[in-house]
Amino acid sequence: MLRKLPIIVLIFSCFYADAQQPITLNEAIEIATKNNLQVQRGNLDMVSADLDLKAAKLSSLPHVNFASTVYTNHGRSLDPTVYAYVEHPITTSTSDIYSSFLLFQGFRKKNQVEINIDAVDLAKAQLENLKKHLAPRVIAAYLNIMS
Repeated sequence: MLRKLPIIVLIFSCFYADAQQPITLNEAIEIATKNNLQVQRGNLDMVSADLDLKAAKLSSLPHVNFASTVYTNHGRSLDPTVYAYVEHPITTSTSDIYSSFLLFQGFRKKNQVEINIDAVDLAKAQLENLKKHLAPRVIAAYLNIMS
């Protein structure tokens, strides 16, 4: 019986079909806008331009780095506090803090932020342009199918 079960399931699954539902013109435009690859790429370009803008704004902030290291030596090793050889384990640690701040670079950071603001605006305009030109194509295809 277990050997026949997959065959029975396959036979009965062939008879099950889901009918297509009619959609309105607005639904067709929404589906096309949501699933169009150029529109999806435009969304990603807009997100990328926004991230570039944030990176340009954050690049003018100071950089602070912290590093900490712990060393453990076993056996014969050099004790760094008295600079003598010892036979027991020695644990040493070091910590470093680095900071840097760019004072002036010929308005490069300011100009980069302005360029990235323009890039975000351009990406938004291109995305709206794609959506605007997609709707007439969807309407023409919809009317072609309906006639």
